[in-house]
Parts: sequence; C-alpha cells; structure tokens
Amino acid sequence: MNLLRNACSAVLLILAWSGATALARPAVSLDAPSAQSADHAMAHSAATASTSSKAIQAASITSPTPPRSAAAAHATQQLVDFLTHLSSTSDITLERMGKQFGGALTAEDDAFAYRSTDLGKGWNYGVKLLLPSKAFKAGFNFWFYNPRRDADPTPICALSLDVLRKQLVAHGYAEKFGYSEIGSVDSVEFVRTDIVLTILRWNLLMAPNGDECFNAIQTIDGR
Repeated sequence: MNLLRNACSAVLLILAWSGATALARPAVSLDAPSAQSADHAMAHSAATASTSSKAIQAASITSPTPPRSAAAAHATQQLVDFLTHLSSTSDITLERMGKQFGGALTAEDDAFAYRSTDLGKGWNYGVKLLLPSKAFKAGFNFWFYNPRRDADPTPICALSLDVLRKQLVAHGYAEKFGYSEIGSVDSVEFVRTDIVLTILRWNLLMAPNGDECFNAIQTIDGR
C-alpha cells in the first residue's frame, strides 16, 4: 500500500512540473512575426508586385499600327498634281486622267473608272470620269475604299484637308463652305473658273495615331 501511495505521489509531481513549464513558455504572437518571417513575406510581396507589373505592361501592349502606304501617298500626290493643273472642267478628259493616274479607265454606265491594286490592309482607291451631258459638265471623283467598314484608315492617311487647302488656294482655288438646314458645316468647296470640288463632312477621317485625312473628293458642278 505504501508503495502504491508513493508511486501515485511521484506521478502527480511529474504532471505538476510539466504544467508549470508549459505555462512559463511565451504564447505565439500573430502580430509580430520573427525577423526571418518578415523578410520572407517582404520578398514574396515584392516578387508578386513585380509579376503584376509585368502582366499589366504586357496587357497594355496593343497590336502594331499598320504603316502608312507608300502607294496611297503616291496616289494623293497624283491627285494634288491633277487638281492643281486643271484650268476648267474641259481639262477633265479620259486621256489626261489615264496618264495622270497610270491606268486605263474602263467604261462603267455613263462614266469611265479606274481602280487601283491593293494599297495595304484592304485599301484601294478609285478615280472616275463623269462624261459631260446636257445637264452636267465633265465631272471627276476620287475615293479610297475598303470592304471593311471598321478598317483602320492609317494606311491611306497621307493627305490632310489643311495641306490640300494650301495647295489648291495657292493655285487659284477659292474656298467656300456648304451648310446644312440647321446651319452646321456640311462640306468644304474649292472653286476655280467652272470647277467646283467638294469634300463632305463624313469624308473626313482621323487615324488612331492622330493623323487626319479624307477619303473622297469630287466635282459637283452642273451646267
């Protein structure tokens, strides 16, 4: 009996000593990680931020803007040269237009037209000679076109309205404006002798890079 009592006392002493030791240990802090843990967390945060920054930069990169077409620039130069050397609508002839734009014009209804090969990204240009009649003098159309309505105009934006205006005014054209019924400007006109050239408001374009241009110009003069 004494042996059993002594054994129980020993067990109780061991348990009491273990509990006191456990209570003496400091609790783990959730607010103050060790210096090593803090360094690890900062390194991980920096790596995450760097990865996020690279991802944002990659996402901001857009598809490259199509370059301006050298062929379109050449066509607009031919256009300016043609218009600045007209003295009257009698100069708008099949032979002269064929030589100027470097292609044979083919018959289309009551007109003759030439359409270019591809200028880039689906863009082409056309020129048309409108034959004179009892009601109308000889007429002229120049236009860029693309089967895609949302096509980027950058390839054809080689001639702005301001540059064309300076060229035409320097060669004797007078500038006028056409107005809508509510007084807004609907068109700009350039007049010389019996020639009346017009660019309509919806013919003015702006490319994504900020270049301004127009996609059509035509004569509107009747007899």
